[in-house]
Amino acid sequence: MFEQANEILNFDIKNFCLHYYQSDTDNLVNLHCALFLISLAEIEILNAENSEVINNCVATTGLNLGEYASLVFSGALNFEYALQLIKIRAEEIEKLSSKVLSGMLTVMLSAKSNLNQAIIESKEHCLGKGIENPICTIANYLFPQCKILSGHNEALRYIEINHKNYDIIKCKKLPINFALNSKILSPILPILSVALNQVDIQIPLIPVYSNVTGHRYKSADQIKKLLCQQLVKPVKWEQTLHVMYERPQNTNFPITYECGPGDLLGPILKLNNRKAFENYRRV
Repeated sequence: MFEQANEILNFDIKNFCLHYYQSDTDNLVNLHCALFLISLAEIEILNAENSEVINNCVATTGLNLGEYASLVFSGALNFEYALQLIKIRAEEIEKLSSKVLSGMLTVMLSAKSNLNQAIIESKEHCLGKGIENPICTIANYLFPQCKILSGHNEALRYIEINHKNYDIIKCKKLPINFALNSKILSPILPILSVALNQVDIQIPLIPVYSNVTGHRYKSADQIKKLLCQQLVKPVKWEQTLHVMYERPQNTNFPITYECGPGDLLGPILKLNNRKAFENYRRV
């Protein structure tokens, strides 16, 4: 798999994964391809250690790039095509990020927080600064007390400075200079759409849940449409987890395996669904 990736990318991505991906965040193409490859590599590790887990899998999903890995794992998307799509996607994001000053911001909320008002007034602030069509939007619903915002840097900076006025507990700027899951990336949609329409996509052999809708994909055409929209629509991660783990009372919960770099899923599951968290495993 890594040898195939080296040929497609004309770059030693295996060496990058082993030694640089955590520190070298400047090259978005290498970083995004590495994240995708590490997720699939860990699925192979899990398969080697316990193939019954793979054979009995009842559903899969992934956050942003993880969705591409889920679609490959499910048989819906060819590995090489997926890697090429991620390469195109990252190249275009990188080009756009050099023209638009944007980013992402994690916000921790309480029951009293008025995030919607903060977003409205952050855009009003930007208009006062002469920024046309300012964008500040929820990009990711992680769990009830945590959202990730995307938008122009000036809007995010306004919320960082004034977060206490809206009873927002705390904010943390992500170390990236692009605004995923926002309309700032709209210029990329036609390019990604063309690339997706040239790719053969099948109905998944295992149910895959969409970031955009929070529900399982129903057709190959829907995958193409929503995978494109994923770039500018919020990730409904919290909602996805609720749908995936909906069970009648007294029903055994499935074991959940996290495959990929980091261990973000465990803490999120703990805050979204205690029963699911009790059956969580990190590969």
